[in-house]
Amino acid sequence: MLMPAIASESNTVGRFLSLPSVRTAIAGYLIVVGGTYFFFLRHVGNDEGLERVADQLMHYVTPVLFMIDWLAFVPKGHVPLTIIGSSLIPPIVYGIWTVVHGSRSGWYPYPFLNMKALGYHAAFVNMATVLVVFTTVAVILVVVDRLMGSVRQSVR
Repeated sequence: MLMPAIASESNTVGRFLSLPSVRTAIAGYLIVVGGTYFFFLRHVGNDEGLERVADQLMHYVTPVLFMIDWLAFVPKGHVPLTIIGSSLIPPIVYGIWTVVHGSRSGWYPYPFLNMKALGYHAAFVNMATVLVVFTTVAVILVVVDRLMGSVRQSVR
């Protein structure tokens, strides 16, 4: 959220992270992260003390703050439809890593992706469901971007 402000626009990283499409993709990832944590993972594990506070800040506060930032500061009406497909690349790569790493180590990062416990069919169905959620969130964000962009243009 702060990288575009920290890394100037003359910097390649700053320019990339300032792109409305990149910020929209990140907003989508954080919506999915926050929702997944809230609905499926908040009672998994036994974090206590500062670890619990950090966990809740990362999974509840960060997504909300980023959405406020996205709504207020990211220029609207500039996100191409192609972001819907390209924003799926990181989750797909992560899914492939999860399958490969998990099959070799026996460790899976989330219970709903644990192929050892669920079996391959159920875990792949869960992975496909997660991709549908990512796609749906991306579509919604593009629609919101377009609507906010047209409202701002009509106000001018």
